Amino acid sequence: MRIGESEMIRNKVTRRRTVIASGIVCLVVLASVGVAISNYATSISNKLNISPHEPECLGGEDRMPASTSDKHDTGTKEFKPDELLVRFRRTVSVGVAENTVAKLNAKILRHFPKTDVYHLRLGGDLSITSALETLKKNSDIEYAEPDYVYRAGSLIIPNDDYFSLQWGLHNTGQTGGTPDADIDAPEAWDVTTGSNATVVAVIDTGIDYTHADLTANIWRNPGEIPGNGIDDDGNGYVDDVYGMDAFNHDSDPRDDFGHGTHCAGIIGAVGNNSIGVAGVNWNASIMALKFLNSEGYGYTDGAIECIEYAVMMKVAYGVNVRVLSNSWGGGGYSLALYDAIAAAGAQNILFIASAGNSASDIDEMPSYPASYDLNNIVSVAATDYNDNLAYFSNWGASTVDVGAPGVSILSTMPMYHVTMNDQGYTLNYSYMSGTSMACPHVSGLSALILALHPSYSYVQAKTRILSTVDVLPSLNGSILTDGRINAWRALTTTETSMCINIMEPTASFTAIEGVQYNISAWVHTVTDPILGASVTANFTTGEPSIALKDDGVAPDKSASDGIYTASYTPSVTGSLVITVNASAPSFAPTSSSVSGSVKSVPNYVFNEGTYQWVELDEQTVGLCLGDDDMLTITSPFPINFYGDLYSNLTISSNGNINFENKHLGLQNYPIPSANGYAVKRLIGVFWDDLNMRTSINHGEVLCNIVGSSPNRTLVIEWKDVAHYFNEGSATFEILFYENSSDIVLQYQNVIFENPNYDYGASATIGIQYDPQWGTQYSYNTPSLSNGLALRFRSSQASSLHSLASGIMGAPENTVYYVRTGNVFDDSALGFVYGKSARGQNIVSQWNGTHVNQTTGKPLFSENIVTFGGRIANKVTKYYEDYGLAKIGFDENATHYMFKYIGTGSIVYAVAKSTYNPNGKDYFAVQAFMDGSRTVLIFTGMASAVGTYASGICFADLVWPHIADFGESYYIYCWEDLNGDGVQSSNEMSLKASGN
Repeated sequence: MRIGESEMIRNKVTRRRTVIASGIVCLVVLASVGVAISNYATSISNKLNISPHEPECLGGEDRMPASTSDKHDTGTKEFKPDELLVRFRRTVSVGVAENTVAKLNAKILRHFPKTDVYHLRLGGDLSITSALETLKKNSDIEYAEPDYVYRAGSLIIPNDDYFSLQWGLHNTGQTGGTPDADIDAPEAWDVTTGSNATVVAVIDTGIDYTHADLTANIWRNPGEIPGNGIDDDGNGYVDDVYGMDAFNHDSDPRDDFGHGTHCAGIIGAVGNNSIGVAGVNWNASIMALKFLNSEGYGYTDGAIECIEYAVMMKVAYGVNVRVLSNSWGGGGYSLALYDAIAAAGAQNILFIASAGNSASDIDEMPSYPASYDLNNIVSVAATDYNDNLAYFSNWGASTVDVGAPGVSILSTMPMYHVTMNDQGYTLNYSYMSGTSMACPHVSGLSALILALHPSYSYVQAKTRILSTVDVLPSLNGSILTDGRINAWRALTTTETSMCINIMEPTASFTAIEGVQYNISAWVHTVTDPILGASVTANFTTGEPSIALKDDGVAPDKSASDGIYTASYTPSVTGSLVITVNASAPSFAPTSSSVSGSVKSVPNYVFNEGTYQWVELDEQTVGLCLGDDDMLTITSPFPINFYGDLYSNLTISSNGNINFENKHLGLQNYPIPSANGYAVKRLIGVFWDDLNMRTSINHGEVLCNIVGSSPNRTLVIEWKDVAHYFNEGSATFEILFYENSSDIVLQYQNVIFENPNYDYGASATIGIQYDPQWGTQYSYNTPSLSNGLALRFRSSQASSLHSLASGIMGAPENTVYYVRTGNVFDDSALGFVYGKSARGQNIVSQWNGTHVNQTTGKPLFSENIVTFGGRIANKVTKYYEDYGLAKIGFDENATHYMFKYIGTGSIVYAVAKSTYNPNGKDYFAVQAFMDGSRTVLIFTGMASAVGTYASGICFADLVWPHIADFGESYYIYCWEDLNGDGVQSSNEMSLKASGN
């Protein structure tokens, strides 16, 4: 991972070779770039507007070994090629753990006692993939994960050419910015200039501890005698005078890159010493902990070692470490790192983290460590000298806590040559930009608060920082507090009133009717969470109020932290204002509101249709996608996706499409899912780690328009694409239709000649509206076949409640409709049929003759359907002739259930297959949703002479997702033989049941 960088989108050369020129990360932003099509046919160019891309079609480089790509990585995350982090369950003995390691032919490099994590190095030819798969199956293992890389952020060199230039501390407009767009440092220094009793550990590239503007404020280990080559204090580190170096495995945290020294100067450059710059703290104690190397990157194990060193020095040696400053990011989600940060919190240590420089919403695309859900983390965005969010800064309304100055920040640089000097930085002092610079402003403020209030817990220090921000319009809705830190207010505010910050949902939210969400509110004073409050959420839609709890019972994450939470499922569409009211003894009641909307979003159902492969002609556009590449095109007609219309769609070489112009990476996830890159609007056609192999002219993505307006079809085909490591080849396509929301996926060949990948065994197939709403056909399951077509059709979920009471004694030829919204869709399929006591055919039919959408044959008519003899035989043959198949029996083998296998709605029906021994009638019933999933259709039948009636009973049956039906699920009915509307013991009972 590199400094200040989060969720980077890297090209394959950077990701695979880990080549970082001069320590600066060179990014290829793939989400908005494409390939020129001047060399393609003019007619096709007019149909597809393809965004600019690389100037030429570069070869898709074959994947390197597991050091840089692996099915266990997260997107494009890098990690060490042969090392793992493993945590055994607490009950596992040392002997068992060592035996497990020995079986892997691995070596224990170290054991982190605070987190109980083992750092292993693999031996022999065992890959990261194989080792992780083996450990995942071991019940003695709590977790195992790669040793991720962390990286330095992309740093912007301004054109401007000591305290007067530090606008972030005192802005007079000296840079052309807005006066007072600063943290009010001079005002804060009237209260305190800090204290060397409070230790701030800078976890970074090291520090130039000899710098004239830093040396007086560098922490020195009182238990260590410098230069004697002895571990005097017995902490495991020899001559760790200023800290230690976890990358080079020594005790000298000398900065050989430059970034850590710059951050240290922002925190604690000596103030009022007539040279250089002033830190937020004039008097500080800065511990140097190095895990990033001379190129600005390091690994998870190094970060953990730094954190554990700080915790150890506090717990075992009484060093007053209170703040960890962390201007780095970019690795995957690491449970080991999470545990290490949590261990620091358990020792009352704040963890300040830069939000990252990817200009992304990290609520949706997490950046670690800033996005870990730990209460001792303060996540920091960058602001500029006009109090705007910096153009490069990440944000997140619930993930990012505060803003701080991060553009053109002047601070200390090493007084000797380092790598960053080659990038144009000077010795002693230089300007830098990034959330890396914003983070130490907050670290410095934390130390100021703790110098003034040394008995504060980290919760009190964090609460004071977040409660005293300058609220800025530019940050409204972008970060939790809507504000940039103000040091003077943080030190002087004495306000004791109750405050509410609504954490979920965020401003301008869009919720989906019928989907469960959390409402979460932080209730606090300037310094403390308020416990035991009565907190409720009220809704302008008239829905009942909900009580929010701080009891640690799900969905509340932690008890007694002042964060009150409850689950909420919206049931009314339209505009919605949620108002959270709080009251507590000794406080005046207060409230806060958040506005948004609730919409009804259709669901999609799927069925296996008729395979009709679309062959693309010679005018087809080749999209020239490389490995792990993507491209945005403009469709010639709007694409209807979940009821919304989209013009642009982004196509990935890894078999997926999204409508948000985002890069999904190579790791597939379930649908719906908030994992991975959490893109909301996406389609997994065959979402897997695929390889275009264009370097050897094999594997490509094609695109063309078929047909004429208004019945055009957009066809996107992945042709002869290999799985990673160049295994096999697959061909599949997706079809979008003009004036239809249907989506068809077709699979010509899904065999890679490897059972781990064949038929979708490592792929995701499905569509998603957001991380809580989608339809999955399969995930990492060999569910596909060659010659398979899947049609996803917009539908609408519905619930059924106590329908039996209104249909007793219904006349013949009657169809009942339960409407939940839209009008009936005439294209839907279905019918109800039966036979009365007098032998009359009962066939219901509406809006003309319905046909099988695959064969075009009529589904039914009174002339075709004749009943006589044994109805079971007739029914079975009838269904098989017209695209239906028998799929099961009930437990008594007396009732058939049928499933429609054409391209229309999936139909379920039951039919009594034996003649009633009482000489009474038998019948068949069908109940299903129409094509829009808004109408349930079923029938009641009665004797012509009125001697008995039949009805349908759906006793509080909730209509499930259509794909959840299996062979054990039946929709049953019962015969009311005596016509009294009450089911008697001698009356046939056919009830709803489920798998």
